[in-house]
Amino acid sequence: MFYLVGVDLGGTKIATALTDTDCQILKYETVRTEASRGADAIVDQMIDEIRRLTDGLPKESILGIGVACAGLIEPGTGKVLYSPNLNWRDLPLKDMIARKLNYPVYVGNDVNMAALGELHYGAGIGKKHMICVFVGTGIGGGIVIDGHLYEGANGFAGEIGHATIDWDGPDCPGGNAGCWEGFASGTAMQRRALEALDRGETSMLREMLRGDPGKMRVELIAEAAAKGDALSQRLIDETGELLGAGCANLVNILNPERILMGGGVIRGVPELVDRVEAVIQRRALKDAAAAVEVVRARFGREAGVIGAAVLVKLAGKP
Repeated sequence: MFYLVGVDLGGTKIATALTDTDCQILKYETVRTEASRGADAIVDQMIDEIRRLTDGLPKESILGIGVACAGLIEPGTGKVLYSPNLNWRDLPLKDMIARKLNYPVYVGNDVNMAALGELHYGAGIGKKHMICVFVGTGIGGGIVIDGHLYEGANGFAGEIGHATIDWDGPDCPGGNAGCWEGFASGTAMQRRALEALDRGETSMLREMLRGDPGKMRVELIAEAAAKGDALSQRLIDETGELLGAGCANLVNILNPERILMGGGVIRGVPELVDRVEAVIQRRALKDAAAAVEVVRARFGREAGVIGAAVLVKLAGKP
């Protein structure tokens, strides 16, 4: 029997999975990313996790290691050109792992890898033209054109969250201002909630926070909305409209047959999927809107490791 290893490397956690050659997870573990210790320590963490999951297996049975990494990844080289979550620039991640593990190593952007997993084993099976929209701390995208992941001229395609929608909008860590994710991400929802409370708006969120603004989460807003809190419901309505408007732009530009919605915000507020589809039908060009359906991504937190395993599997094909 042969195996694949998928690793999802983020700013707060490292998820590692051992899968079979159909990318079905056999073992799965997560650890906190020791980001403050630097790149070498993080790579050592990854190596330890990979060795733990493959312990006792014949070396020749491991077909390779795939890594889904948050940031801009140079195609082919596996170099992390920029990862704001990890504060990395020009880091040869693929080479660093390969030097310590004698396996083939492949590295890709985390959202692109999630899209790859959905395309081959998830809610994108059989779709040739698809956009994956993952809404969490920011907004990331994976674009599938003619059945293949589209990475662009130098691997940066899919950074949909950094489309400017208001040139006077809030500053973005990427250096721009007024980015889509500055209005429609989980971070933006939390910011607008706290701003409303600071203005003195009445909301049960105030009591739920117990005086600690750091406790504000999308899940808390969803819980309050379910209990009838007007502010929380308004925040969800606004986010649905903002997400839908951005997705309508994507529909007009790329004419996909399916949009997959995933990420922490969608897990916390799943009704946003239907709201996005309704906004697309109102805002996008009529014939383009008629061709697209909006559905939830199949995979949740395990999306990155599955996609990373798919990357290994595809790389091994002649």
